[in-house]
Amino acid sequence: MRDRRILSCLFAAVPALLHVLPARAQAVPAGLAQGGAVDIGTVSAGDSSGAPAGASAAPTPEQVLHSGDTVRVLDSTQMGAAGPVAGAAQALALAPGANVTGYGNTGSSKFTVSLDGATNGWAGAGGYGGNALLQVTLDGVPMNNPSTGLYPSAALPQLGMFQSTTVTYGGGLAVNRWTNSGGGTVEFTPIQPTTLSGGDITGSYGSFDQRNLVFDIRSGTIDGWSSVIAGGVGGGNDFRTGPDGFANPGHNEALYAKTTKSFDGGDVAFGAYYGEGDAYRPNVIPLSPNPAITIYGYDPAGHVVPGPLYSEKGGFYQSLPQAAWSKYDKDIWWDVYTRQNVRLGDVGVLHNLLWFSDEVRLHDKIYNYQQDSPNALERLDPTNHTTGDKLWVTVPLPYQTVAAGGYVMRSFYNTKADFWNPLPPYGGTQYTPNGPYRSGNFTQDNLALFVQDDISPVDTLHITPALRLVQFNVSYSNQAMGPDAQFAGATGTDQSQFAGGSNSYHALEPSLAANWAVRPWLALYANYTQVYQTPLVGGGGGLYQAVPATGTQLEQAREAQAGFKTHFVAPLSWIDGIDTGANVFDLRFSKQVITATLFGGAEEIALGTSEMRGINFYGDADIAGGVHCFVNGAVETTQYTSYTSGGIDFSGRRVPYVPASTLNLGISRAIPLDRVIVTPAAWYQFIGQQAYYNDAAAIGPNGPVGAPSRSSIAGYQTVNLSLDAKFPVTAEGRDMTIDASLSVLNVLGARYNFFEYGSAGAYFGNGTPVVLGYQGAPRSIYGQVGIMF
Repeated sequence: MRDRRILSCLFAAVPALLHVLPARAQAVPAGLAQGGAVDIGTVSAGDSSGAPAGASAAPTPEQVLHSGDTVRVLDSTQMGAAGPVAGAAQALALAPGANVTGYGNTGSSKFTVSLDGATNGWAGAGGYGGNALLQVTLDGVPMNNPSTGLYPSAALPQLGMFQSTTVTYGGGLAVNRWTNSGGGTVEFTPIQPTTLSGGDITGSYGSFDQRNLVFDIRSGTIDGWSSVIAGGVGGGNDFRTGPDGFANPGHNEALYAKTTKSFDGGDVAFGAYYGEGDAYRPNVIPLSPNPAITIYGYDPAGHVVPGPLYSEKGGFYQSLPQAAWSKYDKDIWWDVYTRQNVRLGDVGVLHNLLWFSDEVRLHDKIYNYQQDSPNALERLDPTNHTTGDKLWVTVPLPYQTVAAGGYVMRSFYNTKADFWNPLPPYGGTQYTPNGPYRSGNFTQDNLALFVQDDISPVDTLHITPALRLVQFNVSYSNQAMGPDAQFAGATGTDQSQFAGGSNSYHALEPSLAANWAVRPWLALYANYTQVYQTPLVGGGGGLYQAVPATGTQLEQAREAQAGFKTHFVAPLSWIDGIDTGANVFDLRFSKQVITATLFGGAEEIALGTSEMRGINFYGDADIAGGVHCFVNGAVETTQYTSYTSGGIDFSGRRVPYVPASTLNLGISRAIPLDRVIVTPAAWYQFIGQQAYYNDAAAIGPNGPVGAPSRSSIAGYQTVNLSLDAKFPVTAEGRDMTIDASLSVLNVLGARYNFFEYGSAGAYFGNGTPVVLGYQGAPRSIYGQVGIMF
């Protein structure tokens, strides 16, 4: 009801907005404005597309062509293929070599995103080989928690608020690199201020009672200022439903504002963002029936409660009754930031980015599947806030451009969780738990200094060497111990065995990139990066808590890439433009601390080195007659050259959750019919087979030991269709466009799992090893109506 009230109010507000906004000659739809992050060392001076100085700008095709990095820009059209109720994370699935997994199909739920094996996010049990090796930024501001390395995907729930996604593979240029950029950087760019005023409001409704509304209002440039405010709200049910009718609902909302001001000699921007996504998380489901796993679980004596068996074969999209087992997950992330670009006369340009971000996670679980369990209730509610500043200068010199500077950030992270049962004989409470608990404070200071020289002896050649010095200071204190502890009086087990600890790390990161424009439309390029990051912390019984961190080292990512790019403008009379590219890559991630969360909240830790090698490719074409085509794909092999867990060597196994191949392609055609433009579109998505994690890969001296499985998740494919119609109208003396569309996702109703893992039997308490999975969404249909004014 809350979503419907907000939707009604916003649609009712459109006539009033038309009076407030200044009249203008031409509307600039938000999806057509540029966005994203190029080398932020460039002052945006505005352009004919409607972007004022200070607005973020995605790399143009010409900039991508001449870059020494592998870069893929997804515009609003390609991002929209994720569907009208998707979050920003789901749009990344369109990039070459990407894999996105989660437990839902809307922006309300959490996702893990992967790029050539470098991953980030929460959505599975763990065991990801390159976790936290992928940096995520929002309008240039880093979102990753410096301690855990992870970003809150559900805090970016409204895809319609974003105008582009810029994906940089590998460490990238030193001037653009952040702490977790070793495997790549993903920049989600929200709608930017424009020189002309305008706005959009779009409502969607479809399968599983899922509904969404998203809007943006742009002021246009007034006395050098240009502002935008955007927001969205959505909600609905999951595609999995329990026998009690519980449909695992979710809800999300987001709000964003940015204003820019140009002045003589530079520009300044101020921005703020708030995002929240929450949803019930259906359990993983056994792939095959097991007589010891029913939908009702076990009685207090440990006997199976008779009932239908819980498995995919018994009901592919079923979930457990809410009273037996339910999980509620919530992510909140917000930030405020300011960016300045100031010309220093003929010397160069000074740039500064100052920000503060705050994150709150909440995970509430009711566990009555094993009746009379001591861990009947769980609450996980960690918090994190980060303050940072990045200052650098770009200096143009004869035949070269030098960039030098650095950043400093300080974060405070509290990892907090506890399990309890209030009933006799346990008598636990949330503050005096009888089960496992933890509360620890991590303070981390990250410092980076860099110098980079873009050398160009001739216009067609750029060679960019760089050095980057990084320093990390980490300290930990256990807040669950002592007379003033947060869990004083607890009768359970503290997952942290130590009172505290600290560590300091530093390293030097060399990098080199080169680009040679062989022809005006063809460039060859290569790069090498070496990036370091701190091992992940925060899980139950992990580093600093139960595993001494004094002997740990920085994790190291070394990657080499080489490839070609093309950019044709009207090469033939019937082709308006073509962009293509392909590259080979070799990523080695060494000195890894690999974590997996077990049932009960404890962490299993392994040490290893992984190697990912493969080929990425992409293409875009605009053909006469309004036809647009795109293709993105990858072929990859992975291997742990070393992997040790529980004293057992698992070297040689594949890295879990990295598909052997990915492919997506699509075609659309804009057909003018009198004053209406009708656009039918079709696109295809394929994810190849991939290894999964098994927490019972072997039996060690202390019981089951987890490691990558020798088995695989089967590959899958989906076909999707949409039909869109745009027609102009005039209201209150202002030109507007009505946009109506119908989307059908997974048209053929394919049934597939996009995530699986092997359990030793503790998950359902039956002690029998079983393979569990998360299902992809069935056929889904959505209608959407929008107004661009």
